[in-house]
Amino acid sequence: MDLFLKDRVAIVTGGASGIGRKICHTYAEEGVHPVIFDIHEENGKKVVKECGDIGTEALLFHGDCSSEEACLQAVRETIGKFGKVDILVHNAAPYTDGSAVMPFLKQTQKMWDDFVNTILWGAIYTTKAVLPHMFELQYGRIVYISSDAGRTGDAFQAVYGACKAGLAGFMKSMAQYGGRKNVLVNIASPALTLTDENEPMLNLAYKYDTEEGKKRVAKAYPTGKISTAQDLANMVVFLTSDRSSNLTGQVIGVDGGYFMPAP
Repeated sequence: MDLFLKDRVAIVTGGASGIGRKICHTYAEEGVHPVIFDIHEENGKKVVKECGDIGTEALLFHGDCSSEEACLQAVRETIGKFGKVDILVHNAAPYTDGSAVMPFLKQTQKMWDDFVNTILWGAIYTTKAVLPHMFELQYGRIVYISSDAGRTGDAFQAVYGACKAGLAGFMKSMAQYGGRKNVLVNIASPALTLTDENEPMLNLAYKYDTEEGKKRVAKAYPTGKISTAQDLANMVVFLTSDRSSNLTGQVIGVDGGYFMPAP
C-alpha cells in the first residue's frame, strides 16, 4: 500500500537509537528524509549512513531538544537542507536503558529534571519550532511517543509516567489548535518495548534472555508478546501518512492490548 510519503521530511527527536532509530529506518524505506535530532552525535552519524544505505538521504542535527534555541536551529537547518518540514516525531526520552526505573523515593532530582525537560519541554519547544512552517504549508503531521506508564501509572516510573501523561493533554490542545491548518497531532503509546538499548535491563529484571522469562513477561499482554521498536515505527509512519488524513487528537496504544481504556 502506497502511504504517499515519498520526499516528505521528518524531524525525529531521539532518532539515534532505539525506537527513534527504527522510525528513521522505516521512514527511509518509504522515501522520507529523516532528520535525526539527538544529543548522541556518533550514533546519529551511524543512522544517517544506515538511511543512506536504504536509499534515502538523511540529516543529523546534533543538539538537545530541551533547548528552545536548539529546536529552532534544527528546523532552520532542516529547511535549509530539504526546503520544508512535513513531520515531527517527538520520541526523545532520557534513561532509555531503564537505569532510572526505581521506586519514587529512590529517584533523584536530576532524574526528575531530565524527564520533565526532555519529554515535556522537548515536546513544547519542538512543536513551537515547527508549527509556523507547517501552518504556512497548510500541512503537518506530529506524533509524540508516550507510554502506558502515563495511562496506568507506575510506582517505579512515577515522574516519567507523569510527563508522558502530560503529553496527552498537550497533544489534544495542539490537535485542536492545528486541525484547521491541516496539522494533525496524535500519540503512539507503547507499553514495554524491546529495543537494543533496554534488552540488558529486561534480561536483568525479568530474565528475558530465557524462555521462562519471556513467557512470564508475555502473560501481561493479550497478544502474548511485547512490542518491538518496529511495531512502534510502523504505527508512527502510518499516523504521519496521508492514509490517516482525518485522524487527530488520539492516543493509539501499540502495546499488545496491555492497556484497554473504558469506552
